[in-house]
Amino acid sequence: MDYDRTPEEMQDLLLSVLEPNEAETGITEMFIRACDSGEAISLTAYHYVNRVTGEEAYYDVQLVPVSGDRLSIVWRDVTEERRVVQRVVESEQRFRLLAEHSSDVVQLSRDGLLVGVSPSLTKVLGWQPEEWLHRGFDEFVHADDLAAMHACQAAVMAGETKVLDLRVRHRDGSYHWVQASAGPFYGEDGDRDGVVSSLRVVDEQVAAHQALEFLATYDDLTGVLKREAALQRLTELDSGERAGDSAVALLFIDLDEFKVVNDTWGHVAGDALLRAVAQRIESVVRANDVVARLGGDEFLVVLDGVEGESAVAAIADKVRAACSQPVATPTGTVATTLSVGVVLREAGETSDALIARADRAMYAAKRAGRDQTVVAPGA
Repeated sequence: MDYDRTPEEMQDLLLSVLEPNEAETGITEMFIRACDSGEAISLTAYHYVNRVTGEEAYYDVQLVPVSGDRLSIVWRDVTEERRVVQRVVESEQRFRLLAEHSSDVVQLSRDGLLVGVSPSLTKVLGWQPEEWLHRGFDEFVHADDLAAMHACQAAVMAGETKVLDLRVRHRDGSYHWVQASAGPFYGEDGDRDGVVSSLRVVDEQVAAHQALEFLATYDDLTGVLKREAALQRLTELDSGERAGDSAVALLFIDLDEFKVVNDTWGHVAGDALLRAVAQRIESVVRANDVVARLGGDEFLVVLDGVEGESAVAAIADKVRAACSQPVATPTGTVATTLSVGVVLREAGETSDALIARADRAMYAAKRAGRDQTVVAPGA
């Protein structure tokens, strides 16, 4: 209803001049009804087609009778608003079409709240879709994974597409590992219109990955750390700040006459002895100390935060005492003693240099007659 006329030009003009297609639009009929009833008429998003130009438009119209037979008409062009709404509807229709035919859980969120969730949610995680609507996804994420999820959300809001493994709560209270893929959702006009994401349960894949990580980290015979993992921990401690006079120390441990045990009682007995030694070392040292098998019959203990050589030597002697007790094996009862080299890390000393000094101290214990603890001299 853009007449492209000034108010003066419209004065006293017949409606039929302004609206040549008034009969088709029903405008005259609405005007008469408003005048006869004396009641205001409101039209929302009234669809109007200009017969001359063929252009379509939408208007909010207010028809208000005033004194006499006069009628006040106010209209507002809402064509663009209507088109925006239509684009949103079409976007959500596409979302529903995608969501309803996906075995993954597909969800759409705006301003941090879920506004669309696919029916597959029930099969995958037990919830009805309406139970998630208008709630934040973080309500269903494990507390330990929230920081990673929030970082992922920030990246998506910056326009990135992210993939993240995290734990999500099943309706029965259990948690499942899911792989979440999230990215910006765009409407027909190309403007961002929320975040779309998909969830896929990956419990088996995560379990397999964790099993591989365990095999790469822990010794399959004794269950203590492997050499590489222990060296990584030692390297991390190299750059750490020490409190007071506390230091990082090593125990380099070697079983005495282990070859004799294997030759006499067999490798089954030797393996049982190694497992028992590993368990006894772990039972003596502190919970935050690191126990690792370097290979064969050699073990390494990393002690963080110890006070002087005498304290470390006392721990080494407790380890030797615990491991000297006989061990029952499938082929007989065996016993062993330990030779232990003790070393405290000095300022600026590398991990390799520290281990080399501990190794030399252990061999000094061997030469001293075995079943000994020898503290390495300073570097």
